[in-house]
Amino acid sequence: MRTITLSRDELHDLAADVLGQGAFLVFAARGGSMLPFIREGDLLTVAPLGHSPLRLGEIALYRCHGGALLAHRVIGRAHDPELLLIRGDASWGEVEQVRPEQLLGRVVALERLGRTRRLDTLWRRRAARLWHGLWPWSLRGYALAARLKRRLARKRRAVGSRADEA
Repeated sequence: MRTITLSRDELHDLAADVLGQGAFLVFAARGGSMLPFIREGDLLTVAPLGHSPLRLGEIALYRCHGGALLAHRVIGRAHDPELLLIRGDASWGEVEQVRPEQLLGRVVALERLGRTRRLDTLWRRRAARLWHGLWPWSLRGYALAARLKRRLARKRRAVGSRADEA
């Protein structure tokens, strides 16, 4: 597969053009702000918004106030019904308020290790809503589980290397 690297502005312009024509956009995720649901390198499929509004638990592709193109979760609505409250699944930071003109599309699927998973199903949206409903405990639990997994992997490697030496 051929890879093209684009600047932030080039990616935004391409995404706006492709999704504005009603086509789907596929790109590789970068960063860890959506762990554990989306990992770096996952291929994300973005659909145009069309006439249906984003629902709670869906993932929006939008341009944030700093200019970056982000794919983060819709977790609620602000007092102003036009504003969506959006946050990354692994974010400790503030909830972002996003205006409709910042929205480009909705992430509907991801591909990881050759397997495609739908992200816009009722079950996935409910799981994400539960995750954010338990925030920040969900993040603390995930961080603890990740540390334990790394420790176990190190112990397995150490035991394996000792067995190889014997």
